[in-house]
Amino acid sequence: MSDDKKPNPLLNAVSNVVAALRADDDQIAVAKAYDALEPQAIEKLTPQEARRQPTPADAVKKLLEQQNRSAVPEALVPGVTTRELTVDGATGPLAATLYTPAGQGPFPVVLYFHGGGWVIANRQVYDGGARGLAAAAQAMVLSVDYRLAPEHKFPAAWDDALAAYRRAGSF
Repeated sequence: MSDDKKPNPLLNAVSNVVAALRADDDQIAVAKAYDALEPQAIEKLTPQEARRQPTPADAVKKLLEQQNRSAVPEALVPGVTTRELTVDGATGPLAATLYTPAGQGPFPVVLYFHGGGWVIANRQVYDGGARGLAAAAQAMVLSVDYRLAPEHKFPAAWDDALAAYRRAGSF
């Protein structure tokens, strides 16, 4: 591995072949759009640098724009309404989004924690996943921004998850 913050060409080639064998055409298009954004290998970056990298959500938005399609979340997953709110975290309020599917409730509640390994990303990056889950599962989805490492040491994010879980039961 080099320290130049560039992906390894051999690993990239193998990954691309494996991905092509497993992915459908839409996923391949997203992967190509993401590659065109020239992200650096996040494992070679500081957490702060990694957080500034383009995301797969950026690639989807770019691809939709190239196809002259709307990238507005409500157009992509119609029938899901959102409400911005805060929930109690372990040490204070946490920003959250509540996704509610169309239809007559009551709905079950899914507590959703965005990806990023407890270090990068946020609930906006994973809006599409939470929104799609609400529509497909016909469930309310509570997506919570937890405190990120390394600024907040383990088990801060897990403590926030537990606090949010306790709040999710009140919806």
